[in-house]
Amino acid sequence: PKPLIVLSAQDNLPAKTSFFIDERASNIYFLHTAINAKYGQECGKYIVKYQDGSQVEIPLIIGKQIYDWDSPRENKNVLIGWQGYHLDNHQQKAIYIYEWANPQPNKIISSITLQSNTKLVLLAVTLSTKESFFSQVAQGKIIGLVEQIYLPKPIVYFHNGNCIFTVSLYDKVGNPVEEAEVRLTLADKKYSFLDVR
Repeated sequence: PKPLIVLSAQDNLPAKTSFFIDERASNIYFLHTAINAKYGQECGKYIVKYQDGSQVEIPLIIGKQIYDWDSPRENKNVLIGWQGYHLDNHQQKAIYIYEWANPQPNKIISSITLQSNTKLVLLAVTLSTKESFFSQVAQGKIIGLVEQIYLPKPIVYFHNGNCIFTVSLYDKVGNPVEEAEVRLTLADKKYSFLDVR
C-alpha cells in the first residue's frame, strides 16, 4: 500500500499513478491537497475506470474539487480534513476531503488514476456504499461524527500560562466520545485537539 502519493509535473516526480480497486461505491472520498496552485487552475484529474472498460474523468480545479495547501477554504463538496501551521513561517496549511458522487454506483470500479499538472498530494481514498456524508451534514441529519457537544462555562481559561479548553462530546445514543478531533479558534488562530477527555 502507498500511504502517501506525491505527484508533480515539474519536480522530477512522477506525474501519473494508478491503483487498483475492484469494488463498487456510491461515493468516493479523496483526502488530498495541491501545492503552489492558483485559484481556478486545473491542477490534475482523477480517472475512474470501470470493469466494463468505461471511465469517468474528474477534473481537479482549485476552488471546486480541491484547494491549495496554503489557502484553507471549503465549499459544499470540499471540507478541510486537517489544518495546522507550518513550523517555520507559521502559515496555515490544510488537507482537504473531496466527496465525489459516482454516476455508476452499480458498476465495479477497477482502478483510479491520478494525473497531475502541478504538485498534488493524495493521502487516502475511501469508497462508500452509503448515503452521501456531506449531504447528511448539510441537511443537519448528523454533525460530523458526534451528535451533541456540551460546552461548560467557562469553556476556555488560562492557568499557569496554559490554555485550558473544556468540551464534552456525545454520540447519538448519549455515550461520551473519548477520542475526537476538535477545532478551536482563538484570536483568529486555529488550533486542533486530537485527544478529547
